Amino acid sequence: MAINKKQREEKLNEKIEDFKQTGALLAELQASIEQPKDNETLQSTGKKSAQDKISFHLNINKKLHKELKQIALNEDSNITALLLEGLELALKKRGKNINDYL
Repeated sequence: MAINKKQREEKLNEKIEDFKQTGALLAELQASIEQPKDNETLQSTGKKSAQDKISFHLNINKKLHKELKQIALNEDSNITALLLEGLELALKKRGKNINDYL
């Protein structure tokens, strides 16, 4: 029985080492890829780069979160799309267009 436990620990340690090596390789690969400058990204894709975006945290109550999830599910969408829709309406009300910022 002690042998099985020892073998399991060895296999687990091997898997951990594999994950570490894979993570190191991915980090090297990411570092080796040249990131385009913002102008190059805009010209080649027509979209702004990820560097032009930020994320934020929004605290809402559980009841509202549940309702948004249900609406998103009913519309085959997601909560992020619903929030963007709300931002679009807020900007439109003020004479702005959300596409100017995307």
